[in-house]
Amino acid sequence: MANVDYITATLVEKEIVEVELIEKEIITVNLTSVDILYKTDEVSIPLWIYNEIPTTMTSVKFQLANEYRTGTLRVYLNGIKLNSLDWSETTSTTFTIAKAKLSTDSIECSYIKSE
Repeated sequence: MANVDYITATLVEKEIVEVELIEKEIITVNLTSVDILYKTDEVSIPLWIYNEIPTTMTSVKFQLANEYRTGTLRVYLNGIKLNSLDWSETTSTTFTIAKAKLSTDSIECSYIKSE
């Protein structure tokens, strides 16, 4: 059996943990909430947005808080990911769904922000 090294950390809100991995090293991370950061020249820029509740413009049109990279938007209706036939990107901050949202429905989105 291979030696296993464990990294243990207690995270406080907005705490940053940096981990350096060696090629082909396998790790398991269990998180309930995370912002993934892209690091460049010692400046970290949060790019991934998870579980954003968009602004409802109409029962089929929604607006996000940020511009997103084309092709990265994921739309969830009542926790179930919609396939690409059920919604469409309209601008870099808006999208439409094929079937009108009911007042009891919830829409959430995940995407990569434009830089």
